[in-house]
Amino acid sequence: MKIETSIERSSLARLALVGLATALLVGCPTATTGSAPGATSGSVAESASPCRRSLSGDLKTARDRLDRGHADEALVYVDAMKRCDENLKSLAFMELASGVYEELGELNLAWWALTGSARKADPGTEEHNGVLERTRRFQASYVLLKSDSRATGAPEAHYMGAVLDAATERLLDQVRDNQGVDLGSGAWGFWLFPGRYEIMGKRQSLAAGDTLDLSDRN
Repeated sequence: MKIETSIERSSLARLALVGLATALLVGCPTATTGSAPGATSGSVAESASPCRRSLSGDLKTARDRLDRGHADEALVYVDAMKRCDENLKSLAFMELASGVYEELGELNLAWWALTGSARKADPGTEEHNGVLERTRRFQASYVLLKSDSRATGAPEAHYMGAVLDAATERLLDQVRDNQGVDLGSGAWGFWLFPGRYEIMGKRQSLAAGDTLDLSDRN
C-alpha cells in the first residue's frame, strides 16, 4: 500500500451536532456520483411531497439553519428535498447538501453532493470555479481510501486513536459495508478523517490530504 501526501494539513472542526445527526441519519447510505443516497425521515419530509414544495423556500430555510449552527435541522430539509429528482438537478441544492453533510461528518455523502455540483456548473464560470475550489479544500482536509473497483470488496479498517467519535465510527461502518463513493474510471473509495488507523492489518498514520491506495492489498 502506498500513501500519496498532497496539500498541508487542514484543521478539522468536529461539531457536537454529530451526536444529534446520528438520530436523524438512517443506516449508512451509499454515496455515488450517479445516484442520490437514500432519504431520511423527518417532519419536513413527512409533511408534504418535496416536489410540491418551494425549492427556493426550503433552500433558504435550510441554509439559515446551517448558518446558525443547526446542521441537524438543515439535514431534515436536505433529506426531504433530495426525494424529488428535479431538486437533484439544482446546483444550489447540491452545494447546500455538501455543506450540511460535511458539517455533520458524513464525508461520503458530502463528496457525492460535491461531485454532483461539479457536473451541474458550466465549465469556466464563477460557479464552476467555486465548486472546484471547494473540492480541492475537501480533498486537502480528509483522507481517501482508494481501491480499483467496488467489486474488490470492503477493506478491513479499524480506528487506532485514543477516542472513537460517532462520526468516525459511522464512516468506518461504511468502509466495512463497502458503501463508498464512485471515483470515476471504475475506481471506488471511502473518505475518512485524518488519524491513526489499522487498514488491512497495517497501522497507518494518515494526515489530511493523504490518499491510501489499496490496489496492492492482496
